[in-house]
Amino acid sequence: MATTFIQGSFKFEVLDEKKKTVKIKRKSEYETLSGKLVIPSSVTNEGINYKVVEIGGLVREGQAAKYEKIPDKRTALGYREGKMISGGCDALYAFEKTEIIELIIPNTITKIDRNAFRYCKKLTKVTLPEGLSVIAYYAFEYCESLKEVTIPSSVKEIGSYAFYHCKNLQSVTISQGVKTIGSCAFWDTKIKKITIPSSVDNIEYGAFANTKLSEAII
Repeated sequence: MATTFIQGSFKFEVLDEKKKTVKIKRKSEYETLSGKLVIPSSVTNEGINYKVVEIGGLVREGQAAKYEKIPDKRTALGYREGKMISGGCDALYAFEKTEIIELIIPNTITKIDRNAFRYCKKLTKVTLPEGLSVIAYYAFEYCESLKEVTIPSSVKEIGSYAFYHCKNLQSVTISQGVKTIGSCAFWDTKIKKITIPSSVDNIEYGAFANTKLSEAII
């Protein structure tokens, strides 16, 4: 089991004890965060200094819905799955559904995990550092106030649905070095113009679907 510790509003999970690296998320689902969120580049616990290299992780586990069997004469056994007897509970991730407005990420961060900032509807400004290599799927989904973003050259793949339904996102800069733009990555945004650098060799289905795109320079 991974070692974890809490400091302030954050919970840290040790990824590699030898390299002294950790992943960061908020400490609990009840921790409300707003305004500017500054991700620290390092943290000290019990006299040991750790480098913060990832953003993500579950804050609350999801639970599967359960169903009871109800009679059905159409099946050989006479039963089928039917009435739900207990509802499912959606999982909650890192800083998902918080009220942060600005996000500052240090250059120690190499990965933004799945759903990390999903449904941060008040988020207007994001600084993605050079050194970041992974923007996982759904990372910024439904960040409806976000208007611009620059993908640094260290990122090789923009994950599927990474900026899905960021409905006010107008300006996207994709730096030389990015290789893959994932499926539906910028679906339902306000992008009108995009320049695809020569390093990109794969644009997956629906990457710019349902946008206002009128010019693409490849």
